[in-house]
Amino acid sequence: MAQPLLLVVEDDPLVRATLVDALNDGGFEVLEAEDASTAMGLLRTRPDIVALLTDINLADGPDGFELAEAARRLRPALPVLYASGRYAEPVVERCVPSAVFLAKPFAPATAVDTLHRLIAASRSPDWLHQAALRSRHEGF
Repeated sequence: MAQPLLLVVEDDPLVRATLVDALNDGGFEVLEAEDASTAMGLLRTRPDIVALLTDINLADGPDGFELAEAARRLRPALPVLYASGRYAEPVVERCVPSAVFLAKPFAPATAVDTLHRLIAASRSPDWLHQAALRSRHEGF
């Protein structure tokens, strides 16, 4: 069985390498991008990407919020995991529906577990609707 393919967008090479190693060890195949433009190119050409993990504060160009919005215009049901060292809480009004947020620093194993759960949840036919309802009632 093929490993699920993730796209990790992180501008810090050390953080990106650490995440990629942990995700590979956690059963994922991983594509990497250091900015939103590269990430969008991969999303356009790789329909086998099953989830997006993006830093919010990317060094050049659009930020992770803008990237997730563009990714969802291209792939409306794509699971999104945001990560940030700047924000301790998710900025709900800027997040795409059903996205999950991790505040840095977090253990790489937390990202592995969160992505496995997010991808499993996304296989439900109404996952975006159910997640949006939970977000409204539970504060994200």
